[in-house]
Amino acid sequence: MRLLLAVVIAAGLAQAHHWFFQPMDGSAWDVRVKKESLFAFSHKDTLVFRDGRLTVASAAKEGIAPAGYSARRAGKAPQAWTAMLDEAGATARWEGTVRADRIEGFVVRSRADGRETRYRFSGKRRS
Repeated sequence: MRLLLAVVIAAGLAQAHHWFFQPMDGSAWDVRVKKESLFAFSHKDTLVFRDGRLTVASAAKEGIAPAGYSARRAGKAPQAWTAMLDEAGATARWEGTVRADRIEGFVVRSRADGRETRYRFSGKRRS
């Protein structure tokens, strides 16, 4: 009886961990971000997933707060995640996938006047 109770409690704790903690928490990624255009230069940035929130290093330097993120995985498919950062007069929607130690995706920055700018990013796990 105690064994059954221990198994039920362990299963409950494992499920609670999944509900309350995002699977990418504790990871950091070095990425290159490039505007989607013919003659654009890329810049380095760092993405940090901690406590269910995404911090983008360049945005943090500008005083933009970390944003909650959601991640999902379906079977052996790559881990997919999304986050929406509120910037001064704009929003930046980050979406990406993770395969082992590689990350890639896109950013759509939407301004209050309705204009959008798209970026692509890719990189590797830092920690």
